[in-house]
Amino acid sequence: MSSSRGRLTSGILLAAVISLEIGSACADDLTRSGEADFNMYCADCHGDDARGNGPRAFGLTAPPPDLTRLAERHEGVFPRESVTALIDGRASVSTHGSREMPVWGKWFKIEAEEGLGGAEGDEGSIRKRVNALVDYLISIQE
Repeated sequence: MSSSRGRLTSGILLAAVISLEIGSACADDLTRSGEADFNMYCADCHGDDARGNGPRAFGLTAPPPDLTRLAERHEGVFPRESVTALIDGRASVSTHGSREMPVWGKWFKIEAEEGLGGAEGDEGSIRKRVNALVDYLISIQE
């Protein structure tokens, strides 16, 4: 009886460790996919280092912000909700003023519908992609 209990306990512990490792790997994959989307869609304006110095920044009305200091500019707290809304862009963000930044939520949806973004085109997959981009921005805060 005690050996059965020991095997059960070992099995539960093994399942927990595997679950944690899979969760960690998924988080790493999301950050990597967020980084890939940043490099593909954001770096032209925000720069490869996300400091607002991309090759297309010169033609904008307002310079792109340094995205590595978003948390610093908000008293040490990354403004996840507002950054997510700004990136998605399908809902108006009144504090943003005129919008030169593309509406990435709409773009990601178009890509998904055409089979280009690796997503199914549903809102859940669009949200995952935007959230991965936000997670990447969180990972580069200074």
